[in-house]
Amino acid sequence: MKVLKKGLLVFSILMSCNAFALIQYDKKIVAGFYPYEKDYVLKPEAIQFDKLTHLIYGFAFPGEGGSIGTSTGSFHNPALVARAHANGVRFIVMMGGGSQSGGFSSMAANPAYRATFVNNLVTWMRTYNYDGVNFDWEYPGADGKNYDKENFAALLREVRAAFDGLEGELGKKLEMSIDLHSSLWYANWLDFTVLNQTMDWMGVMTYDYSGEWSYSQHASHNAPLFCGDFDADQAICNRYLTVEKGLINIRDGRPQSVDPVSGEVYPAVVTNVPANRLVMGLAFYGREFFNCQLNATPKEGGSPLTYTAINEYINSGNWDRVWDASARVPYLKKKSGCGIVSYDDDQSLSAKADYIKANGLAGAMIWEITQDNTNIGYNKPPVQPLLTAVARELIGTINSSSASSNSSSTSSNSSSASSKLSSASSSSSSVISSSKSSSSISLSKSSSSISSSHSSSSVTGTGSCAGLPTWTRETIYASPTEVQYKGVKYVNKWWTQGSDPDYHNGPSTAWTLVGSCN
Repeated sequence: MKVLKKGLLVFSILMSCNAFALIQYDKKIVAGFYPYEKDYVLKPEAIQFDKLTHLIYGFAFPGEGGSIGTSTGSFHNPALVARAHANGVRFIVMMGGGSQSGGFSSMAANPAYRATFVNNLVTWMRTYNYDGVNFDWEYPGADGKNYDKENFAALLREVRAAFDGLEGELGKKLEMSIDLHSSLWYANWLDFTVLNQTMDWMGVMTYDYSGEWSYSQHASHNAPLFCGDFDADQAICNRYLTVEKGLINIRDGRPQSVDPVSGEVYPAVVTNVPANRLVMGLAFYGREFFNCQLNATPKEGGSPLTYTAINEYINSGNWDRVWDASARVPYLKKKSGCGIVSYDDDQSLSAKADYIKANGLAGAMIWEITQDNTNIGYNKPPVQPLLTAVARELIGTINSSSASSNSSSTSSNSSSASSKLSSASSSSSSVISSSKSSSSISLSKSSSSISSSHSSSSVTGTGSCAGLPTWTRETIYASPTEVQYKGVKYVNKWWTQGSDPDYHNGPSTAWTLVGSCN
């Protein structure tokens, strides 16, 4: 019994003294959320890994009794994990989400359920070679459950301890991150001492500052970096958040204060989060209002609109782009009639990247990477101007404007936090069309033009495959293109890159097996 007490005392001391060794990033994070259900918009094989350091894959969520549920029966994708690792990108499981957080409270409240959940999470890391978990509980303390704060803290300590215990076995450091609301009201149900001990980074959801919900009274910016031109007297900005204010909230917390009007006492919120552990949230969507002027009240509308749809508005010629120099974000104003669209573009994302670098933040997280594809369609490679802008500013020169440069050489340690963060990809891609010619595409920061050069593809087939190119991981294949691989002929049904035809062939995958070459 004395030995047990001594062990518990040592464990308690370690827990209270930040015994967990967290990842130290030497380059900026660019973490892109990828909801599996949106694969019809951006196919898994089209993800541009050269523009990311982390892929956060959703959705998984706590189920009954500590089980882990998923939003689809075919959630796990070993080939996608392998492609991420081949490009030095960490593959993170998103746990929770806006509509998948209902199971957190009951699971965290029961020690046995927590243990089962942690064991299941460990099994996932072992079995599927994942690199960590991103917690998105929206939100602890909902429905007056004050006990969520203590229970969530216990869960995070237990996951961190289990992950650290796997490091020797897996040969890599498993990562933990969390998504935080930027309002300090939600921070009342979070133990920031434990968050600082256990989280490798904390993402702040610095968007949705105006929208369709009832308390949002103005047709204002979705994610302004600072107070805007429309708010010279600061009245609106003092009432609502900006990206900068949201980040400062989580970094600094607040002392106890009293509302000068209502007399309500706001308790102190102690956060003390280092700037280099904070990640800024970036929205690849905007908000559409039917008002005639920005900041009009009462607001009309406020529904989300993907950048893909916004780009169609821009190209229609029916809208004027207006730059709010103070807020550092644009908006669209309808030329005829009323309409306002708040959104982000290359210019505003560059300003936010400058803020990240100037203030020593860890990087950016993107919700979400399927929303800025401006080249949607059957057999079309993705064109993602927002993702390109973020990667250009935070990672470095981007060498491909289409799909990821899916290097055939794998990282010596796929889990290394610095494998992608220390350098940008410099490989180029080739494109194979149905006429069997190829084209390499490059895009640099100094120019948005696309240049093409043609070269002949490798042709080594024999028998019925004579004259067909050999499939390679780096090549982009338009449809329909016949290839030969490992003595077998395949034809693709849609545009694809990096999808191994030996693995990805069938009715719901890119490749169809035609038959043996002999």
